[in-house]
Amino acid sequence: MRVIIQFGRRESNLLIETIGSLANFLASRTAYIELLRSRDKAVHKEPLPLPFAELTADDGLRLGDIAGSGSLVVPSFWFESFFLITIVEAAPAAASRIAGVLDVQADALRLRNRRDRDGLVSEAQRLAASDLAVACGHCEYGAPASDRWWAVSPNAIALDQHVASTAGLNPRTIPNIEALARHFVVPPPPTCIGRVPRLSGCVGPALHARAWRLQSAIQALSWRLTEDFVTGRRNVRKIPSQIRRLAKQRMGST
Repeated sequence: MRVIIQFGRRESNLLIETIGSLANFLASRTAYIELLRSRDKAVHKEPLPLPFAELTADDGLRLGDIAGSGSLVVPSFWFESFFLITIVEAAPAAASRIAGVLDVQADALRLRNRRDRDGLVSEAQRLAASDLAVACGHCEYGAPASDRWWAVSPNAIALDQHVASTAGLNPRTIPNIEALARHFVVPPPPTCIGRVPRLSGCVGPALHARAWRLQSAIQALSWRLTEDFVTGRRNVRKIPSQIRRLAKQRMGST
């Protein structure tokens, strides 16, 4: 069985340890393991201290999207057969307030697509949702001496909602869940088997997140207007040749 483990965004010792433990366990069960780094880490190309192949998202295919006009470029390996595991460490995030599995899923689309982040979150969940989602962290963010925790779910939405709630957020109002709710029916916050302790220091400021998302939406609108202008100009240039073709057809028919 082919297993792809995608991860981000902060490559801490805890995250690398979690990836290594899970990958080694699956490899011992005859799984073929490939690692896929989050977009912002992949560009640095630091070698990972893990004996597994690294996958890249360099090749892409263009599809129609549902979250906006135009098209979407997705990694070509999304059309292959594999079991997808996504691992993230809970940490403050600029746009989503707390980094989650939904952020890491969308990172695979950010290199090749000029779309607002909310649209990419929705498209990644629609087209390549994780088969298994894993979150980890320390009870007090940035304090390695504090207790460590892990949460696992077959549903990325449920996992992100639960981790957000343990960090003191309303799981229905975190940015990524609000983005999904515009296109999908979002299930209610899940119940948990076991207990994730109350988390501290892993939530970014709400004002910063709103400003970042507004900037992303404006930038996406600018890109879309530019694309529409280029397409319109290209179509206008075709008008004279179309007129000449119609004129010839009418002259030939008379």
